[in-house]
Amino acid sequence: MKINKKRIKNIDKIISIIDTDEFYIISETDKIKKLGFKNLEIGETIVPSGVGPISKFNKYGKEEIIIPKTKEVVRHNVPYNITDWHGNSHSGICSKKYKRLKRKFVPPFKEKVIIKDIMQEKYIISTRLISKKDSKIIIKHLINLMLEMFGVIEIIDVNNNPVIAKKRVPWKILPPGDMPWEVYYKMIQNKVENYNKKEILLVKDRYNFIKKLNPTSIICGEEGFLGYFIAEIKENFYICDSIFLGNAIYILETNWRDISKLTKKEIINNKLATKRIIHRGNWKSKVLLEIKNKKIKN
Repeated sequence: MKINKKRIKNIDKIISIIDTDEFYIISETDKIKKLGFKNLEIGETIVPSGVGPISKFNKYGKEEIIIPKTKEVVRHNVPYNITDWHGNSHSGICSKKYKRLKRKFVPPFKEKVIIKDIMQEKYIISTRLISKKDSKIIIKHLINLMLEMFGVIEIIDVNNNPVIAKKRVPWKILPPGDMPWEVYYKMIQNKVENYNKKEILLVKDRYNFIKKLNPTSIICGEEGFLGYFIAEIKENFYICDSIFLGNAIYILETNWRDISKLTKKEIINNKLATKRIIHRGNWKSKVLLEIKNKKIKN
């Protein structure tokens, strides 16, 4: 699993797709000499030189403004060198004072990097073994430390095998059955901002119809099948309806997670939905009939 970014902001998202509990962060790079290694031998371990704000903090620590913000008076010694009227030079150090926001010193993490022989490559730089149980602050620091130094990093497991990122399911699962329309509408408001009142009522009617079926959970689309919400009516029976007018209902079963990542064209052309129901005429009755047939089959 490779990461190619300047910096990671959302560490939860990264942790969620790392498919192992313990891992190393590694990078093969030609910047190795700039980090402070002396012998470039396997096993050599150092706190890397400061090449940017993260690595400088890692090695030296940093000052952080205290919240709530208050002012403090600090003294600063500065050298001087002046020439008097007679041409004589005078030098020394004078103390000046000024006000600034009060700060505290944050000690450095002093996380180390090591040269390892991994996969028959000598110059691979790796942090220590990281556990998902470690502080998220530390994990984020380690990832960003490596990204700052190398630009591209890779996640490997304890056996030095590349970690494959978990597939993200493009759905947000909401509390069972009782989510009010007002909460759902706030979530989709930016997507239906051009709808008139009548059209919004139609979307609300679709939502309320499915809500009355007492679903086990309501799942809102974030990617892929964008604009759809899924109601898990019972085990292996899912009703997908759209907040966008003109779209049909899709009845899905066990493989709904994989199907939901596809386009509507792919779903229709490959006949992947158990049933496709257009919002026309007695569409609600057709949905209820599908539920009834599901009960009979079971």
